[in-house]
Amino acid sequence: MNCERLIKLQPIKPHKKVKILIAEDETIVAKDIELALDKRGYEVVGIARTAKKAIALAKKKKPDLLLFDIMLRGNADGIDAAKQILERQDIPLIFLTAYTDDNTLACAQAVAPHAVIAKPFDENELYINIEIAHSKHTFKKMLQDSEERLYILFEYAPDAYYLNNLKGNFIDGNAAAEKLTGYHRSELIGNNFLKLNLLSPTQLQKPQYYWPRMPWRRQLDRMNLPYKEKMVHMSRSKSRHTL
Repeated sequence: MNCERLIKLQPIKPHKKVKILIAEDETIVAKDIELALDKRGYEVVGIARTAKKAIALAKKKKPDLLLFDIMLRGNADGIDAAKQILERQDIPLIFLTAYTDDNTLACAQAVAPHAVIAKPFDENELYINIEIAHSKHTFKKMLQDSEERLYILFEYAPDAYYLNNLKGNFIDGNAAAEKLTGYHRSELIGNNFLKLNLLSPTQLQKPQYYWPRMPWRRQLDRMNLPYKEKMVHMSRSKSRHTL
């Protein structure tokens, strides 16, 4: 098993103070946002008034969430800054804007923010959207980590595991299944037990709990499949079947 990859997977961390990076060109508005966030228990790790500063702070401070005004000082705006940051860092994004015309909203949606909040904003609305954005992102990361763990267990298991549908077509298989069948995964996926001559009717009688439901059983019963060295002995492998 690839133990090194397992070790690198980080355990789920307990709840911590959410770090937020603000990008806002108006000093008074930026201060109001900071005070509102501080009152709710968030940690403001920086305030940027230009896209260049926002990109630099995101790289240095590694915030948990971006709260950006669309219009910033300088040639680049909040959308440009967010796009560059999100190319390198996986962070939830919320836009604040006084401009809600169709063109501005279309440009904002291109970087897939979790929310676009119109100014002047309501504190409760801002708080709710921050909580939803952070919770969704945290849950997504947990699912990704869980999927990676399960994949490693599946891929490097000593026993042969494969997935197939009720038509007998392979969906996936692990390294042990490749070794057992003699076929590479790319040859297995999408292919059928019959076409690969992996099982004989006698062997296919083994999984009686699902075999009667197979729509191609009658076809197999009428066939005399040639035995091959690559045939799978059902008693030696573990299988999992999906609808």
